[in-house]
Amino acid sequence: MDGLLQLSLLLVSETVAYMLASNGKPNNHAISCVCKCIYYEPFFTFVLLLLCGDIEVNPGPHHLSLVHLNVCSLRNKVDIITHEYSSFDIICLSETWLNSSISSSVLEIPGFQTIYRKDRLNDRPWGGVAIYVRNNIPCEVLNIPVTGGNELEHLWLTVGDSQNKFLLGTIYRPPNTPQAAWSHLEDILIYLKSYSLPIIVSGDFNENQLVGNTKMMEITNDLNLTQLITEPTNRTLTSQTLIDLLVVSCPDFVSNTTVHPPVCSSHSPVSLEYSYNKPVPRSFRRSV
Repeated sequence: MDGLLQLSLLLVSETVAYMLASNGKPNNHAISCVCKCIYYEPFFTFVLLLLCGDIEVNPGPHHLSLVHLNVCSLRNKVDIITHEYSSFDIICLSETWLNSSISSSVLEIPGFQTIYRKDRLNDRPWGGVAIYVRNNIPCEVLNIPVTGGNELEHLWLTVGDSQNKFLLGTIYRPPNTPQAAWSHLEDILIYLKSYSLPIIVSGDFNENQLVGNTKMMEITNDLNLTQLITEPTNRTLTSQTLIDLLVVSCPDFVSNTTVHPPVCSSHSPVSLEYSYNKPVPRSFRRSV
């Protein structure tokens, strides 16, 4: 590679030198160099692109990958999450089972920002939600000024910069939650839609979407949202249910939804790819 690079640069310099020596008029030496450049044209073009320094090596389309899983206790499964899911850009978790005695420093995953978490209130056991976001993706916590009961556990972020932003949430609805929790969820989603930004919602809703009309179906239909997962996500010896969901406002931006084999619990992780231009830091700036 170094030899071909030197050859290409030599041919360029020789061509320019001979042209200058003959007052810009081509001569035999210049013509010979030009012919060699043509012979090595594929690599010569490649070298010129490298020298530009600001050529996008993979111009698109770009995608952001997201996975949601019910982890059933994060503290003792950070290594598993790191090994199995750190290839995703965003990792959404429900049933983290964290409390104030567990520091976020022991939950770190290399390459990701400090975990965004919302533990169950008053250090009650079980429950809780959290989100990991890759370092190069800007985001911040979004506070929802919608009042309601504490039965519905949820965490919301704005993800992206001003030119490329969407709203992201992860939800855990415990079993046997009062019906008022559904109204609370609907109020939250109505508020989010007022931002006029794409919305992605992940979570364990503990309502089987395989049994016909459900409250979640009613809400998504009323608010023009799309639930993407269609196969069971939680299997036991006696049942299989679809309770781990991915809900979006812009399904055309989504590709490759997947239900993965369970690893951390009986729940299958669910994932999607979302059309999104991830920031790629440049090595230097070039002035023209």
